[in-house]
Amino acid sequence: MFPLPAWRGKHSFPPTLALLVRWRGDGKSTSCVFLRQPHELLPSWRQRTRDRSTTPSSLFEDRYDVMKNPIEDELRIPSQGYVIGCDEVGRGPLAGPVTAAAVALPLHFVAPAEVDDSKKLTPKKRASLNHYIRETIARSQETSTHPGAFAIVDLEASVIDEMNILQASLHAMRQAAESVVEQMASLAVKMKLHLVLIDGHKTLPDCVYPQRAVIKGDQKSLHIACASILAKEHRDALMVAYHDQYPLYGFDRHKGYPTKAHREAIARHGICPLHRRTFNMK
Repeated sequence: MFPLPAWRGKHSFPPTLALLVRWRGDGKSTSCVFLRQPHELLPSWRQRTRDRSTTPSSLFEDRYDVMKNPIEDELRIPSQGYVIGCDEVGRGPLAGPVTAAAVALPLHFVAPAEVDDSKKLTPKKRASLNHYIRETIARSQETSTHPGAFAIVDLEASVIDEMNILQASLHAMRQAAESVVEQMASLAVKMKLHLVLIDGHKTLPDCVYPQRAVIKGDQKSLHIACASILAKEHRDALMVAYHDQYPLYGFDRHKGYPTKAHREAIARHGICPLHRRTFNMK
């Protein structure tokens, strides 16, 4: 026998079974979902099972099962297939870019139960999940035969003014999705894109890949929820950095959104290069 960590609950499990369990991290109990081959997550198991091969499931429900009835449960993915989730943030602000993220999750992604629409998360929880998603994908690219990838695209105010905010957000999501496809092709040549999931009711124009729009997708799809978190954290950090360049507007607080304080700052100081000139500033 080799030592196991102190799992809460009385059930044991084989390496290929997906179960909802509880694990302790930083002194707190956190819900997690083990998505096949949980031995990959345990150093003691990894050392003793490094020669054991893994067989990817053809059913998405065996891979990702953290949200209640996630849209991924409806999909049947080939063993060498993957899905991309896309979301954007920053359609409503008066200043700053619209930011899109696209995410392809690795096969053995362990989804914390807190993964959800980024707008429902506290800043602390969102920052923690952003770090976890990025680090998990980075590790998968080094160790997994079914890795993940992500891409983030910013379109600045001048592009938004030229294209309009809807077209700019769709264009940014398409660019992000295309970047993930290129990464996956370089990481795992045999893997093929099965579907692109887009948050909202519109599909991506001029997209050559199979795609599906999902209304409230950041609440229904694990991939889209992860993309939502990455996009939100990236844009917020960008607006905080812009505050150092344009300190009169309070970008570190409102992130460019049309708050009373923001509108008053515009009335007092005029607009700066970050502002969207086609938006109503009053």
